[in-house]
Amino acid sequence: MNDTDILNASSESLAALAMHFALYPLMTPQDAVKLLYQSEFGCGHFAPSPERAREMLERECAGLEKDETHAKTEPIGGGFVRVHLEPLVGDKSALNALATAFVRSAESPCGSMDGFKLRLDALKSMAESGKAPFSAQELAGFMAEYDKLGRPAVHHSEVYRKNYHPAYRVIKSELA
Repeated sequence: MNDTDILNASSESLAALAMHFALYPLMTPQDAVKLLYQSEFGCGHFAPSPERAREMLERECAGLEKDETHAKTEPIGGGFVRVHLEPLVGDKSALNALATAFVRSAESPCGSMDGFKLRLDALKSMAESGKAPFSAQELAGFMAEYDKLGRPAVHHSEVYRKNYHPAYRVIKSELA
């Protein structure tokens, strides 16, 4: 990774984090790390067959209410977006297109632990400067445990799930 890549990853992460902190002020360190993990590695940690992707989307949407006022996409950085399912409920062709985009996005692995570390450094900087909805101490506590696990993909926190009811797929921006 060259100096330009480092600056781009850092500034992109700061912008994505700032936007998500404003949208989701109850984010925990775990949720911020999930966002950064997705922005670095995309959806590659979960790549079902196209048929299975459609089946899972349909099943998940069956438990949601259609909400056309919900933003369809949110940028997360790294060339990825989160596509929210609420606006797509009942639209079979949109769900089929999303399933295809999801599988296509997962086909080629991307990201690196070095790139992820740069994103985590940006998060640490935001927490230390008071620009995160949690303290630097809370982040350090989470990161100590997270590092012991080898920095895997994580789920949203219970607080995030309870308050924001996340239902989305991560896909490459150009496929949105």
